[in-house]
Amino acid sequence: MANLKNNLKKPFWLSLAPKEKVIFAQHLASMLDAGIPLHEALSVLKDQIAQPSLKYVIDVALIDLADGLPLHVSFGKFPKLREKPDPYRKNRLSPFSDAQKANLNNSICLLYTSPSPRDS
Repeated sequence: MANLKNNLKKPFWLSLAPKEKVIFAQHLASMLDAGIPLHEALSVLKDQIAQPSLKYVIDVALIDLADGLPLHVSFGKFPKLREKPDPYRKNRLSPFSDAQKANLNNSICLLYTSPSPRDS
C-alpha cells in the first residue's frame, strides 16, 4: 500500500467548504444505512465527487482502510479540514439554520472522533 500512497497527487490547497463536508457526511451515512460496506461506499462517493481535496481525503481513507486502520484515524490526518468555532463569524450568512448546524456539527464530529463498529 505504500506505493499507492506515493502515487497520490495531493492538491495544492487542501480545503473543504462546510457545506461540502455536510453533503459528503450525509451521502456516506445514507450509503452505510443502506448496508453498503464502508470501502465500497467511499469508492462510489470518490467517483462522484469533483472536488480535488475531498477526492484526496477519500483516497487516503481508502488506502488506510485497506491497511486496517479505522476511518476516524484516517480522517484525523487532516486536522485543518475540521471546522473550528469562530466567534467572529457568527453574523455571516449561512445556508443552514441553527438547529441544522447543531445537528450537522454533531454528525461530523462523530464521523471524526468515534470508530464505527465496522472498523473494530
